[in-house]
Amino acid sequence: METKRHCKRCGERFVGRSDKIFCCDSCRNDYHNHLRRERNKGMNRVNRILSRNRDIIRSLLSRGVKSIGTRELNMLSFDFGHFTSMDKRFLGRTCYHIYEYYYYFSNNGEVHFTLKE
Repeated sequence: METKRHCKRCGERFVGRSDKIFCCDSCRNDYHNHLRRERNKGMNRVNRILSRNRDIIRSLLSRGVKSIGTRELNMLSFDFGHFTSMDKRFLGRTCYHIYEYYYYFSNNGEVHFTLKE
């Protein structure tokens, strides 16, 4: 039996099965895409930061820059609080990984970058 219902997304009135809640595929997709965006908002923010950090390192390395001061790196909007993993490496230094790159701090305050091998 068909009944008149209101679309859960746009509010338009439509005729359809009693369990149908959207007037069309477009409204159904928009509704679920909105829910997914809201649910993943925090994760998407972190991914944007990680991606920006990765792009900064990639850009510096492509220009031949293998180390830079923390102040200069801050001015490039690098976020030291976000990285994909960390570990102890040579000389007891902590290495911070951002996907396929890693960086570490030297004793003189510079940040050194390299591509993982």
